[in-house]
Amino acid sequence: AIERTQALPRRAAIETFLKACSYQNVFFDGVNDFYVADEKLPIWEDFSYPRDVIMNGVPVNRIFIECIVAIQTQLQTATGDATPTA
Repeated sequence: AIERTQALPRRAAIETFLKACSYQNVFFDGVNDFYVADEKLPIWEDFSYPRDVIMNGVPVNRIFIECIVAIQTQLQTATGDATPTA
């Protein structure tokens, strides 16, 4: 895993190195990028953790999105606001 908050030039150099060594970026958890060796990609395909989604241009874990939608729904119910959010 590579912490995404590292300085961009350092992170880019590490990513370039990993790709040259046949590793693929497969997951972002909100803080870290995770890489898997090409020969292990079939294992990753069976991994059940939800993939990222993009929200307003920012990668966000799907579980966070579900929580945000649930909170929005609760707020709309509490305030009587029928304006759709999606």
